[in-house]
Amino acid sequence: MKHMSVYITPRKKINLRLSDRHSTDIGLVPGILSALFESTQSKEYVMAKIAIIGAGSILFGTTLLNDLLQTEALEGSTYALMSPTMSKLKKVEDYTNKIIKKNNLKAEVYSTTDRRDALKDADYVVVVLQIGGMEAYKADYEIPLKYAC
Repeated sequence: MKHMSVYITPRKKINLRLSDRHSTDIGLVPGILSALFESTQSKEYVMAKIAIIGAGSILFGTTLLNDLLQTEALEGSTYALMSPTMSKLKKVEDYTNKIIKKNNLKAEVYSTTDRRDALKDADYVVVVLQIGGMEAYKADYEIPLKYAC
């Protein structure tokens, strides 16, 4: 069983518990989007700041950002991408800027290795970390294949 915490606002935390068969990167996105969407329904949010801690994953980071950028309730948001490694993070930022420009979206994105900078004035915080590197990532695919999930 894997566990992921998604902080929706400074006062509201949603825990997503994921079994191994639902732990692939793409399987996380609907739960995160659902939590963000539910939190925006009670009030009109304009120009929100969304901090994504651990945003350096090319696969998960870009998939999550694609979905967030398509969420109407988050139009005009600023995305603060944070990771300890700027080289990977910059690739995610560059990709996101291309999507924003190509689709003429109202959004801004920037990268930082400073967690405090990313969290400052954030309306939403999404923490996406995977411990264990490529070996753990490999298990995310091998286990479902082994058990035909």
